[in-house]
Amino acid sequence: MEWLKLFIAPIADVINGIGDRRLKKKELEEARHIKTLEGVQQAEASEFLADMKRIEDLSTSWKDEYITLVISIPLVLCFIPGSTQIVQDGFAALNLTPDWYQYLVVAVFSVGAGVPLASKTVKTIQDIRSRS
Repeated sequence: MEWLKLFIAPIADVINGIGDRRLKKKELEEARHIKTLEGVQQAEASEFLADMKRIEDLSTSWKDEYITLVISIPLVLCFIPGSTQIVQDGFAALNLTPDWYQYLVVAVFSVGAGVPLASKTVKTIQDIRSRS
């Protein structure tokens, strides 16, 4: 019987080793998953704090009111008799400015209004202009 123990013991060790490796691999995968979740939570928290900071900054800024005023002037003038030609002339003159200036105006107003991707807005304007 002793010879059977000598024969079975190494096989049992190998089987136990395989089980231990599977257990350690599973523990490692769980640890990676937990770290990934923690990283996502930290990123979300960081993004949330950044958004809150932007909102707080906007609450003490006059940029929104300025942008609203500038955008509203042509709209209001369109309803005042005799002012529509001023609006048309203004937009015609703006259309004659260089592209880089028009994109700069879009970028400034986009950033001022809190649009994070002004380049996307400029790309949209380029697409619209190329179609017309």
